[in-house]
Amino acid sequence: LGQQVGWGAQSRGDASTGWREALRYHGFATVFAGLWGLGVFWLNPDFFWWLLPVVAALLLAIPVSVLSSRSRVGRAARRGGLFLTPPETAPDPVLVSFERHLATAGQAPAPTLRGIQAAIEDPAVNALHAALQGLSRGQRVSERIRAERQALADKVLAAGPAALSGAERRRLLRQPAVLLELHRRWWAQGCRPTG
Repeated sequence: LGQQVGWGAQSRGDASTGWREALRYHGFATVFAGLWGLGVFWLNPDFFWWLLPVVAALLLAIPVSVLSSRSRVGRAARRGGLFLTPPETAPDPVLVSFERHLATAGQAPAPTLRGIQAAIEDPAVNALHAALQGLSRGQRVSERIRAERQALADKVLAAGPAALSGAERRRLLRQPAVLLELHRRWWAQGCRPTG
């Protein structure tokens, strides 16, 4: 209580454990295992053989620590197929699919409709725009504003989306209900995508 606990970063380089360092960390356990094994063998030799895997693991801690920290040993184990994780032996199907799609991403056809034109003509873009903007937005407006919006919609139906100025496009895009109505009228009049 009241003490700070830290979690140091792991060393991921090729640094290996030296014999002195391994002795410092595992020396007590190795000496303990040796004395424990001798004591058990002296008291009950039959029990010693049952306990041998535990004692042997502790006795081998120092050489295993040193040898397993060597990058040369690790590379040899990798070449032999030892200690590999499943993604190293068989790539993840999701990543394979992602890489395949990423390779063909530049070959996909460019969209033919852009901006407000797509929001008017393309049903999917129009629905997405309405959902993202919130369709109820702008429902209660004055008659003057409603007439202005209607005039914008009529202008689009008469001359196409390109006839709108930048400010008019922004105003129209901020009104998903008007844009939805414009979309319906666009298709009802038999207008076709221009892209």
